[in-house]
Amino acid sequence: MPLTPLSFAPLPRRPLVSVLIANYNYERYVGRALESLQSQTWPHWEAIVCDDGSLDRSAEVITSYAVRDPRIRLLRQANQGMAAALNAAAAVARGDLVALLDSDDEYLPARIERVVARFHANPEAGCVCHPLCAVRADGDILKPRHPRLLARGWLAPGILRGVEPALPPCSGLTFRREVAARVFPLPPHFRRCADKVAQDRAALLAPVDSL
Repeated sequence: MPLTPLSFAPLPRRPLVSVLIANYNYERYVGRALESLQSQTWPHWEAIVCDDGSLDRSAEVITSYAVRDPRIRLLRQANQGMAAALNAAAAVARGDLVALLDSDDEYLPARIERVVARFHANPEAGCVCHPLCAVRADGDILKPRHPRLLARGWLAPGILRGVEPALPPCSGLTFRREVAARVFPLPPHFRRCADKVAQDRAALLAPVDSL
């Protein structure tokens, strides 16, 4: 029996975007990740940061942002890996859209606004993605990390034939809430690369669009 893509109710005009962040020992970078959210041109977001048993000052850094910005929430757990941390964050997400952000990555200022616009323009899309760039610690952009021409459309038939679609990892992914509800929880034994599981699951559920 062929797979049938999910269909969706209309997205609100100003949807809330939940940004899930799994953090482990990234006190040096997680503040910049949160500041990149605070610099967004789209103000309707919440950040749920699950600290996965960090041994550094990560929790202190995240707390310093959370006490000043009610959109930021810190969860803490013993070290269990990336999948478990993302699962914990996803379980309390309230957004109409669910985005991922690595704790050592940053969003460009219009990132969320552009993704929301693409979802509005393509109401059949269950996932919107975009390419990433490698950036040095001083902020200099080195080069694109992933193809600028990313996969689009209903990818499930090709995936089932063994075709590997060109999709970005964690920070390039945003899902409709209905898709996220089926993507999560991720298998907890994926201590790393759990975003690859999320990416594949989403592509099997609904069409993908890209910036």
